Amino acid sequence: DIPNGETVECGYLIVPENRQISNSRDIKVFFARVAAYERAAAAKPIVYLAGGPGEGGSNYLVDRMEQFFTLRRDRDLIVMDQRGTGFSSPRLDCDLAGDKTIAQLESTLKECLSNYQQQNIDLTGYNTTQSAKDLQELRQALKIEQWNLVGTSYGTRLAQETMRIDPDGIRSVVLNSTLPTFDSFLSPSLAADQKRIFEQMFADCADDVECDRAFPNLRQVFLSLEAKMEGKVLKLDSGDRSVTISFERFVSLLESKFKKNTTIPQVPLVISNMARAIDGDATAKNLIASVFASNEDIFDRFSTANVPIQKNTQKADGLNIAVICHEDWSWIENLERLEQQILNYQPFASLSPLMRYKTACPMWNVGKAEADFKKKIISDIPTLMLIGEYDRLTAPFWTDEVAEGLSNSKVVRFRGIGHDVIDNSLCARALTADFIANPDEPLPLDCVERTRSP
Repeated sequence: DIPNGETVECGYLIVPENRQISNSRDIKVFFARVAAYERAAAAKPIVYLAGGPGEGGSNYLVDRMEQFFTLRRDRDLIVMDQRGTGFSSPRLDCDLAGDKTIAQLESTLKECLSNYQQQNIDLTGYNTTQSAKDLQELRQALKIEQWNLVGTSYGTRLAQETMRIDPDGIRSVVLNSTLPTFDSFLSPSLAADQKRIFEQMFADCADDVECDRAFPNLRQVFLSLEAKMEGKVLKLDSGDRSVTISFERFVSLLESKFKKNTTIPQVPLVISNMARAIDGDATAKNLIASVFASNEDIFDRFSTANVPIQKNTQKADGLNIAVICHEDWSWIENLERLEQQILNYQPFASLSPLMRYKTACPMWNVGKAEADFKKKIISDIPTLMLIGEYDRLTAPFWTDEVAEGLSNSKVVRFRGIGHDVIDNSLCARALTADFIANPDEPLPLDCVERTRSP
């Protein structure tokens, strides 16, 4: 779906499925190049690296085209569907959406594995290092001397690995909500930061006169919900769809609210009304249903209705599992201790993500990332690093840790912003454009200083 008036060139890069095997078959990696509005011969292109892992870069061409307006003034935009995602072939599809029991998860995973085996897919070829080498070969195939990398979430990990593998081919890097190579989504340090973010939100509400007046003692209200909802569920209806919410589901839904600066202000409202709804207040129950329905969070994630997802826009969960198992799960030294460490941060953090990979990784059997991959990236490539203080997916302190190895980096923190700062902040988009135009120049931070708590 190319917007009217845009010029887009699409193609496939043909690469080995597994470069560590001499006779590996070839696979196809999709890419697209969107023309600059005013192409300047000397301007080096921008490459956008999507998150996930499992999201295809091509998904962003239409969904987030407006994010790239200023960047494309005089630079082409290139996106690559990481191997196994988007329009790349084969795709590692595996529909793990929704709230599955362990038995349902195992059944789905076995079905996916059977499908991969029928296609002769070598799962050990699908990881960040292989994708970084794909990027290097794509740059060389397109005869581009240097380009600028913009990565979001998992895309920042891919950017860091590309900085290690192909440093001479990179002019500048933007790391937007940074995921390091040396830590992971399964880390107890992330669970600890998830607790910090809830505490930050409680404190921000208490410090805001109107929020504190409307939702007094918010922290105590939230903590009381765990006991109130023990053994209970709340049923919500929205047209032809309905869901039941346990306390764990409720916390998961609150987490989804932290992703957008437009929905962060709803969190105190939803906590307060959930407490009232559990006590039997029908008005509060209807309000919760209305808030979630308007954002499609709850009914998309937990609805019993069968709502089909377009294949080319669906996250490739099979690729997600291959990457996380290879790079994160494989480096867990003591699973029992890790589970207990995460449990220490309940109800602010959940074991659910860990349980998914505990089930999937022994089945995927993709081996262990090399020790060099787990080391901190050392580089002097100009790098802009963007942090949102309410980011529950990529802990803000990770950015500071990664920056220790980047001698030519600028770190910018945003109050009141969650995950994916560029998506949530016009200020961040402007700074990104300024940085890529002149990576070595100081950035004007007036708009950052004007950003306040929700």
